[in-house]
Amino acid sequence: MRRAGTVLLWPLWFAVVAVPWSETRFGLFANLAAAAHALVAAAWHWGLAMALGERVRRIRRSSLNALGSPPCGREAVADGERGDDPSQDAVQWLFAAGIGLGLMAVLNLLWGTFVGVSRAKFLVFDALLAALSGGSWLRVGRAALSAACGVRDAAHRRPFAAAGMAVLLFGTLPFALTPTLFPDTIRYHFGLVRLYETAGRIVVLSDFAESGLSLNWQMLYLGQIEVAGELAAQAFNWMTLPLLAAALALAAPRTGRLFAVVVALSTPFLLGVSATANNDLGVAFFIALMWLALRAGTGRRRWGLAGLFGGLAVGTKYPAAFAVAAVLVAAVGEEAWRARSERKGGFPLSAGRFWNLILFLSGGFLGVFPWLFRGAWFTGDPLYPSLSRWLPWGAENGRWVAEHYAREMTRYGGGMEGFARWLLAPWRATLAPDPWFESDLGLTVWLALPLTALALRGGGRARFVVLAAWFHGAAWAAGPQVTRFLAAAMPAFTLAAAEGWTALRDAAVRRTVRTLMLAAVVANLWLCWMALAETTDPLAWFLRHSPRDAYLGARSPLYRAARELERRTGGRGAVLLFGVEGQSFFANPVRASGPFDPKWIVHESAAAKSPEELADRLRAAEIRFLCLDPHRIDYLDRQFGYASWPDAAARWRFMEMVRKHSRPVSPELGEGLREIEPPLKPGR
Repeated sequence: MRRAGTVLLWPLWFAVVAVPWSETRFGLFANLAAAAHALVAAAWHWGLAMALGERVRRIRRSSLNALGSPPCGREAVADGERGDDPSQDAVQWLFAAGIGLGLMAVLNLLWGTFVGVSRAKFLVFDALLAALSGGSWLRVGRAALSAACGVRDAAHRRPFAAAGMAVLLFGTLPFALTPTLFPDTIRYHFGLVRLYETAGRIVVLSDFAESGLSLNWQMLYLGQIEVAGELAAQAFNWMTLPLLAAALALAAPRTGRLFAVVVALSTPFLLGVSATANNDLGVAFFIALMWLALRAGTGRRRWGLAGLFGGLAVGTKYPAAFAVAAVLVAAVGEEAWRARSERKGGFPLSAGRFWNLILFLSGGFLGVFPWLFRGAWFTGDPLYPSLSRWLPWGAENGRWVAEHYAREMTRYGGGMEGFARWLLAPWRATLAPDPWFESDLGLTVWLALPLTALALRGGGRARFVVLAAWFHGAAWAAGPQVTRFLAAAMPAFTLAAAEGWTALRDAAVRRTVRTLMLAAVVANLWLCWMALAETTDPLAWFLRHSPRDAYLGARSPLYRAARELERRTGGRGAVLLFGVEGQSFFANPVRASGPFDPKWIVHESAAAKSPEELADRLRAAEIRFLCLDPHRIDYLDRQFGYASWPDAAARWRFMEMVRKHSRPVSPELGEGLREIEPPLKPGR
């Protein structure tokens, strides 16, 4: 089996890394070839993750057998063992995918930190991982074929439902296979990869806060971008969408599976981030696996597995901690509900449930530990940067970031406190004007909300997920109202809505809800496509057959400036970005000041005694070029304290240095891209 898997493996590896279709120019078919290569590379990495997860599962089972305690019964399903039910096989492979993704993220982090970041190094790394997975590749292939046959059979039985699912899934695929200009993606989801390439390894940059966050999804992108390019990372992220739908379907009650999938897949911001390579979809996938582990069996070890997936979600994005907290709150609340209904007193948590939660927290700590260790390794602060103020020994610039991040986040609550913020939460989540998927919750969620209340009439299983969904929604409404932060809450909400749909017995009411949901799905798709069109144009990419440089250059002045600078300098000479976000565009070394960072240039402006000395400080730091937008700096400073000039003199010194000691690189590129002039020689 191992030899056959390896024989299958190497041709696939060759197709991904040794035949770079995305770098060829076939005229009419160039961009289609790039898209095909991206899909093959993304599928390769998903297969690699599943194969690694399968290998871990088998090692674990062998260890349990050696100890004389193999899993059995329904608990085996939760632990990833094979059962007779085809849905149990699907659960097994979803768990393998989640475990494999977490393992790949950690291994990418270690490899990039201690070995380095380059295409050649990650080609070797991928080959080593593939060899490690060995014969698991054949099992992955068989599982994929079985899933495809299952989808085909389901499509024959319910053709209209299958057509609708295809529209929801594949409606965003063209956007995912087109280069994106989504701000977060070009700043740090892909921009960090560029900064790591410049540094030669994974580092924590003191003046770029996102480099210190938990970055499981970015670690997965790192290997994919190095091996096959950015489109492969976008395709990989999009492929998370059907797996998220599968996890939700298997965790939902049988009669509510389709309803749960429709609610999740028609939510505009989830569809949007699937096409823009944001990390929110990864958060939703890990949290969906957490709920699948909790609801797939009855054994105690499932709590540890669920905690592991919750920890991996927190290791992808810190706001996922609310989803983990929601499980703890729901467990206590459901026990208290049951004790009250049975007229029992005492502590509202049984001993068995208490130890379940201990296992859950232990698994969660294991999932997030690599990022705590990484923060401590680089900065001495395991909570760096956004939670540094909670530690007496927290890093100084981490405290700065935490304070400014908290202040910036108040924008999403309008600076209001108390009940008013709760009242405005629906408007901010659905109708607040923002094109970057900050307010695209859509209509299906609000239509499904009453069903979650109906689900409370069900058993403890239904009450548990409803309480978790409600707690998470309340925590979001009281905190930073960024709609994308609800990605971690969507699995619990969709499962609660599915429980409510199952409890809905009246046929006339069901028909009414189904009709309203269909109309809401159409409206949601329209909202999503309009928002995606702000940054991506698949028609121009595929039908006009423009090269990548021409496509992005026509849409982004910053991209044109970065390419012109690379052409003139050969990639030599560092660039300081200030009030500009686009790190992934530059081949030259970049020093960036993002929204939440300690502003190095502000500190230098305050420390310098004159504009001339400030220019000398920039030259001493090997910064040769400036890329700035003074109007955006002023706007961000008014809104969020972006630059936080200590006094007017510091700002004046910076602006005078720009005016007197720098010049535009090229008139056609505007005033924003400037070269710092060399100092005058003595006597001139």
